[in-house]
Amino acid sequence: MRRTPVQQRSTVTRGKILDAASRIIAEQGYATTTIQDILDRAEVTKGSLYHFFKTKQDVAAAVVEMAAPTEFAPPGLPTLQSIVDESICLAVLTNRVPVIKAAFRLGTDQDHPFFGSLMDPYVVHVEELLTRSRELGELRHGLDIAQTSRRWVASFTGTYLMFSRRLHELPQEMAVLNASTAQEIATARTYAQLDVSEERGYKLAELSPWAEDYLGAATEPQPSAGAQAPTSADETDD
Repeated sequence: MRRTPVQQRSTVTRGKILDAASRIIAEQGYATTTIQDILDRAEVTKGSLYHFFKTKQDVAAAVVEMAAPTEFAPPGLPTLQSIVDESICLAVLTNRVPVIKAAFRLGTDQDHPFFGSLMDPYVVHVEELLTRSRELGELRHGLDIAQTSRRWVASFTGTYLMFSRRLHELPQEMAVLNASTAQEIATARTYAQLDVSEERGYKLAELSPWAEDYLGAATEPQPSAGAQAPTSADETDD
């Protein structure tokens, strides 16, 4: 069904509000962001904002919902590649897409109710993928799926926090983390099929829903010398 002009304007207005809110929250945090800040940046009326959102918290909740990780299902590659792809793509997008940057800031700030809002569901998602991966024989025997899921997501969150003021370095660090984690939990045969490179994150970002609006030609990786992820496993399958 085609949208009417009124529906189209409504969608545009809501998008402007969320884009403005994302940029402000990413810059200064949730606590110091006001409704008036959002109105001024979005250039919309108070009535327009309250048509969609009752409170500032509702606006922030919509920002977090928009930033849910994009699930990849690479054809011909192990299920484990999906986890690697989602995390490295997020690492690339965080520095470029305001809504993702804002969602991470909301989800890691312990001073308001959004703490954990992005990572808690992601742990569940990773656990589901790892369970599928184990069923396909991609993982080493005896792996604790729940513990591994929590540890992988916690490591990603900690890496984000460490580099939150140097987000341009996050993809490189995430690639190293993914490589070491995957090498630890995957069979040697599975690991040999994975692409855990930083460069893959930039390629995936270009295919993401955010590419047209935010990336342009700015997705070329600039990896730092001397910090490369391992590319092969020395161990044999269990």
